[in-house]
Amino acid sequence: VYPRIGAKETLEAIRDSAHYKSPLEGENRGRGVALGYWFNVGLQSSVTASVNVNGTVHLVEGSTDIGGSRTSIAMQFAESGADVAIVARRLEVLEETKSEIEKVAKGQVAAYVCDVSDSTQIEKAFGTIEAEFGKVDILVNNAGSSMHGPFEEVSDEMWHADLDLKLFGAIRFCRLALPPMKERRWGRIINVVTIGGKVPSPERAPTVVTRAAGMALTKVLA
Repeated sequence: VYPRIGAKETLEAIRDSAHYKSPLEGENRGRGVALGYWFNVGLQSSVTASVNVNGTVHLVEGSTDIGGSRTSIAMQFAESGADVAIVARRLEVLEETKSEIEKVAKGQVAAYVCDVSDSTQIEKAFGTIEAEFGKVDILVNNAGSSMHGPFEEVSDEMWHADLDLKLFGAIRFCRLALPPMKERRWGRIINVVTIGGKVPSPERAPTVVTRAAGMALTKVLA
């Protein structure tokens, strides 16, 4: 019933958008641009779109599912000439992912350990990336796991964990990335969500509620 929209289609939409082709000026001056990425659960995304990102720096958080959408996005940016910084919690998987991306990369690739549900770690990681790369041109918020269960069995701890990881992680990264983008009058923020946020299923809380909030965040930024 609902079309499957993968990373390829998302990047093509970015490439073809008026926001991507021109600097932020006129009515868009000083605004960050947020582009939502919707995909169906279980869809294996493969990125083959050609996107002009030479000389830009990209931060992709939640980048440790090799072969999945997160790594596909990072690999596409790297192959298209961008410097790429990936952020996730597990060092060993980060290193493996970084090695895979470097096989196609034309620019620099760096990996940083960061629990994106922790505000202190986010600030530290973002500060390090800015110091080493000089800027962040495109931010991809793509962390998350599918935490869910019957509503009456979902504890406060589960709600807090899901919101901290997917929603507040994105909010905190956006809060750090947006002011410099406004100063440069160029920047892109991609918030990755799922179709479940728009069409929630029973027993899928808290993840579908968090994803719906992610959609609202995208609209607020846009």
